[in-house]
Amino acid sequence: MHRGYIKLWRKITEWEWWDDPNTFRVFIYLLLQANHQDGNWRGIKVKRGQHVSSINKISVATRLSTKNVRTSINHLISTNEVAKDSPTKQWTIYTITRFEDYQPTKEVAKGGQRSGKGVATNNNDKNEKNEKRRKKSERKNSIAFGDEKVIFLLEDEHKKLATRFGERNVDKFIENMQNWKLQSAANMNKYTNDYRALLNWTSRAKEDGKLKISWDSFREEDFDTPEEYQEIINKYS
Repeated sequence: MHRGYIKLWRKITEWEWWDDPNTFRVFIYLLLQANHQDGNWRGIKVKRGQHVSSINKISVATRLSTKNVRTSINHLISTNEVAKDSPTKQWTIYTITRFEDYQPTKEVAKGGQRSGKGVATNNNDKNEKNEKRRKKSERKNSIAFGDEKVIFLLEDEHKKLATRFGERNVDKFIENMQNWKLQSAANMNKYTNDYRALLNWTSRAKEDGKLKISWDSFREEDFDTPEEYQEIINKYS
């Protein structure tokens, strides 16, 4: 029987992958398996928040197909929840990029004091509040998209989506999300970050084969250099 435990905050129900069972399952598995302190395994240095594994091993442990595991990991990488590095052909190091946020090392004891010390400040709560303020301030510069102006993206976020999926495809998904939001107040308030939601929607559609990308989906002005635009044209022509 395994000893120990991990913390699982209630706010994870607000996480963008909460309603994706496979991605959520894989993430929790990696969170459970990640090192709680630096160590070594078969000559590989494994830091706190990292886990050495493979697609096949995760597939067996989670009882998901290798395809579902690979898709789930790509989801987590796309939103910077997980990073990966392959030091050998057999094994991959998976890193929980914000492991300290999920499993903080500094604890506040019951009553707000640390053992043998004065009143303690929960630095994680402070950092979280500062991060929320930063994000809120950043979102003030967002632009309303769609006919009903209910999809909010930063200019740079819209550009990233356009260079990845094509301007026409992004416009279509903005329209779809807008129509979905307008169905109910619950839908309207579900996402706190429309960029991440759109990235999720378009990534899933692409993986499911429902999103067809062609060269005429892209605009040259969405790319930083003519070379990047030409590379896309060559890829999808």
